[in-house]
Amino acid sequence: MKTSLTGMPKTQEEGEESDGKAPPGASNGWITASNDVDMDNQIVLAEDKKYYPTAEEVYGEDVDTLVMDDEQPLEQPIIKPYGKTVFMDTLVEQTHHMNKFDENSEKHMRYTDTRIDEQKRRISIKAIPMLADGAVLIVDAAEGMMVNTERAIRHAIQERLPVVVVINKVDRLITELKLPPKDAYHKLRHTLEVINNHVSAATTTVGNVPVIDLAAGNVCFASASAGWSFTLQSFAKLYVKLHEIPFDAEKFASRLWGDIYYHPDTRAFKRKPPAGGG
Repeated sequence: MKTSLTGMPKTQEEGEESDGKAPPGASNGWITASNDVDMDNQIVLAEDKKYYPTAEEVYGEDVDTLVMDDEQPLEQPIIKPYGKTVFMDTLVEQTHHMNKFDENSEKHMRYTDTRIDEQKRRISIKAIPMLADGAVLIVDAAEGMMVNTERAIRHAIQERLPVVVVINKVDRLITELKLPPKDAYHKLRHTLEVINNHVSAATTTVGNVPVIDLAAGNVCFASASAGWSFTLQSFAKLYVKLHEIPFDAEKFASRLWGDIYYHPDTRAFKRKPPAGGG
């Protein structure tokens, strides 16, 4: 029998453990077999986790798959901005005699981006609520209605603010989506219908609110990056002025939207499309 430092006699098992040898089947503090692993409490490193199946597991080994890396820069947002900042800068430039170009940074100033990180990244990060007597709702012509747009409509209706809709980035329908005129018209018309549906839903709690209607002059088409915008009324007045045609611009504006077709043979607008298509 062996004795320990305390003078107490050691058992046979303790003696064997002190020699670094354990009997078969005994645990020495290390995982020695698969049945010693507690699968419920095991720790898996983040880099070893598997969140999604591989392409071979989904499509099979006999299918060739192509995996493309996401090369979108971090500075570029996943959802493109609607153009609110550029639109507001355009309004400031048109209503104030100010130079937007900063000679020190050699960049154009952004009046609504007051934070330093917004100025550096060239993107609006935080909006500051303000008191107002009206609301300008800016919607991307290509993206359409978004969740925050619906929230802005509901807030404006609850505050009983008159709403003007600006469908911005109309140029994207041509340069990016490459839509023909008829398809572009139907997309813009669908966007206005969706906006009016949300306006109608919000007015059930606050009472009657005027709908968004081009004939009422509360809809504007724009491209803030190109520096232009127009309503049906302003476009009709500009057309009359440029071509020096003696007719009523207001009546002409009412015929620029909707299922109304121009007949070149009779030089008249009718509900029925011409024989060659309208």
